[in-house]
Amino acid sequence: MMSMILSKWFLLSIILIAMATLSACGHKKVYTEKHIDATPQQIWSVLMDTKAYAQWNEFIPNAEGNYALGATIINHAVMPNASKPTEMKTKVITFEKEQLLHQHGGIPGIITFDHRYRLNPKNDGTTLLIQEEDYKGLYVWFWDANMMKPVYDNVNESLATYITQKKNQ
Repeated sequence: MMSMILSKWFLLSIILIAMATLSACGHKKVYTEKHIDATPQQIWSVLMDTKAYAQWNEFIPNAEGNYALGATIINHAVMPNASKPTEMKTKVITFEKEQLLHQHGGIPGIITFDHRYRLNPKNDGTTLLIQEEDYKGLYVWFWDANMMKPVYDNVNESLATYITQKKNQ
């Protein structure tokens, strides 16, 4: 009887260790970039205006909160092939005005994400917008993160179009 109890605990321990290992080793990344005919200041002002997201951002048409270091933002994201928006809380962990917006969210061990907007000014007056995200956790072993690349490419394109329209008004 005692050996059966010990073997159940041993098996449970092995399963928990395997899950922890898979969780720690699970990692995927999405990277996109877009040259935008605008200054970092112009792009930054659009990214910071969460109330206007519905005018250009199909992926996150509704974001609650104001970006600042340590701020919590609630994003209502429309995931590909989803029937309703998904609420995602993010915390701003790096906020370098007109250069870098870095947010973190998710469920530790299951799936977390680190999302970054980087604005790199170019000598010709344009800006290279880099949007990248790292995913970690157990769930990434079963999830195709590549589905997010076209979403972020679309966000980048929509942002560029919106800024161009604002400049031409």
